[in-house]
Amino acid sequence: MTGKYDATVLGSGISGLSVAYHLAKAGQKTLLIEKAPRTGGVIHSRWQNGFLLEDGPNSFVSSPLAMELIRELGLEDATRHERLRDYDRFIWYGGALHKAPISPFAFMFSEILPFGMKLKLFRAAIKKGIAPQQDLEIGKFFRQLIGGLPVDRLLKPMLAGIYAADADRVSFSATLPKLYDGIQAHGSLIKGLKAMRAPRTSKKKTPKGLVSFDQGLSQLAQQLTMKFLERGGELLLNTEARLSGGTESEIALRLGDGERIFTGSLALALPAWTLAEFLLTGYPQAAQAFAEVEYARLNIVHVGLREEQLRNRDKGFGFLAVADEGIRALGVIWTDRIFPCFAPEGHRLLTCFYGGEKDPSAVEWSDAEVLDHVRRDLEKTMGYAGGDFALFNLTRWERALPVFRVGHRERLRAACESLPPGIRIIGNYIDGISIPDRLQAGQRLAIDLCRDAS
Repeated sequence: MTGKYDATVLGSGISGLSVAYHLAKAGQKTLLIEKAPRTGGVIHSRWQNGFLLEDGPNSFVSSPLAMELIRELGLEDATRHERLRDYDRFIWYGGALHKAPISPFAFMFSEILPFGMKLKLFRAAIKKGIAPQQDLEIGKFFRQLIGGLPVDRLLKPMLAGIYAADADRVSFSATLPKLYDGIQAHGSLIKGLKAMRAPRTSKKKTPKGLVSFDQGLSQLAQQLTMKFLERGGELLLNTEARLSGGTESEIALRLGDGERIFTGSLALALPAWTLAEFLLTGYPQAAQAFAEVEYARLNIVHVGLREEQLRNRDKGFGFLAVADEGIRALGVIWTDRIFPCFAPEGHRLLTCFYGGEKDPSAVEWSDAEVLDHVRRDLEKTMGYAGGDFALFNLTRWERALPVFRVGHRERLRAACESLPPGIRIIGNYIDGISIPDRLQAGQRLAIDLCRDAS
């Protein structure tokens, strides 16, 4: 290792790996520093009793950029890509699972909302002049626009299942920025929804799909790491770093062993609370803004069963649960229905989620209490007939996903702008929590840093 770099990336989650890979690909002399013994951050795939388990993200929805990167990394043959439209999604309420409408036609025949409410929703969708004057809670905006029932039966389960968040407590502009910005630009809900769609990159229409890999999502992180190193990048694991002065053109870092290095630019791909600690000595005001970012607590529970232990044999993605409808789970993914190779033949693999803003005390339940809730919830929702599980695995996250309060976007924008031009921030608390969001943000930041260096 040498002491001077064009760029240094701190943190090797999917954001850090993406920006580091694209910097190295562009010919920048790049150092990637990670305090853990492996790269990948919260992405962690492993096999247990013949089941493939994901301790963090479980899959992602394909995007043109993500699929292009997969091809570039040589992962096409290992990719599992299942068309979204082939998998029904369900919502639990009223003691039953109801198909979630995924098209206007399906919505009209759905049992989730009464007919009069459906008509009100269609009128609201085309209504003009609905752009909010300022940031506000998502639930508040939609309750004013369409009423409480659609929020409680559709929006709140979706926000709880995807973001572990309470729609009535989180910022519209920060949690759903593309929709918020689309409504602001066009003044109507339907045009805002159209603005959320990714632009077509070719004339060939490729259906959206759920993506994973033969060895789980860790395979993506491992391949990004390997290709980063093949392109001349340098990696330090089990290493901490802190700011140590510098000059107008270079930033100095002090490594854990006392060595001092210099870098032209510094990309900080750290969790918000770790970032706050890193910035505290040099930039206390920015550090305070990141320290205030809240995170939802979450239990991820993997359950393996024999096929005959469940009466529900539907093919689908899984279900989300409406609050106060007799179960404690936020939702359940039917992992084996999407990726059959992730479970032994004749078995089901379910991924259950507990906690979030809806039920934060779930992380404090004992293992026995978690098991009891899982059994009862599966009995109600999927006809679990009893018997031992082939697999029961619990992962507790004290800080699972960032949740954004009103004003979050503006506060963090101001914090980022207060830092020197050579220090840049990238993370799921700024520009999207999905893996495609993180890959795109990494590529975009690498392009910006290369432009600044030229």
